[in-house]
Amino acid sequence: YTASDGAFQSSATVRMSVCYVDGTYWFPFNEVSGLVTKEAGRFAIAQLQGFSNDPNQWVAGRFNRALSFDGTNDFVIVPGFNGITGVAARTCAAWIKTATANNLPVISWGTNTAGSKWTLMLQSGMARLEVTGGWVQGSRLLNDGQWHHIACTFTNDGTPDATDVKLYVDGTLETPLSSQAPQSSN
Repeated sequence: YTASDGAFQSSATVRMSVCYVDGTYWFPFNEVSGLVTKEAGRFAIAQLQGFSNDPNQWVAGRFNRALSFDGTNDFVIVPGFNGITGVAARTCAAWIKTATANNLPVISWGTNTAGSKWTLMLQSGMARLEVTGGWVQGSRLLNDGQWHHIACTFTNDGTPDATDVKLYVDGTLETPLSSQAPQSSN
């Protein structure tokens, strides 16, 4: 930028870093090679696991770059992230593109105990959120080989369970195809 008081002029370059101190992460997956990716503020990293043919996992994305998963053993882990637990409100979102009908986890965390495991996934081509023992599943098929934005939100209504989850596809609230809520969220 350049600043002037009319008599004097001074120029400078300003670089800013954004750090989300509230635990919010955004990983744009914009790298072109390597087995590490950085979140948008460049303060947290995620490690790519199971990818064996670097840099072929980095592909053209919906916006800039993306990761291509093999559907069997590739995943990304954020060291030190234990997930959002208890009855805390949360939102998870991702851009996805697939043509398979296989069950595909998208975002997941937690132990496999009642109400503790949180998994946003595709099941039979539809968006689904599972909390161990409970789920809500959308109705639109997303395995059409096109880019889709999927998101889920959770807000505690006083009796927290999987039916408190709202699923969104391409910015539109999903009509649940099915749901089950025997487990409360821990």
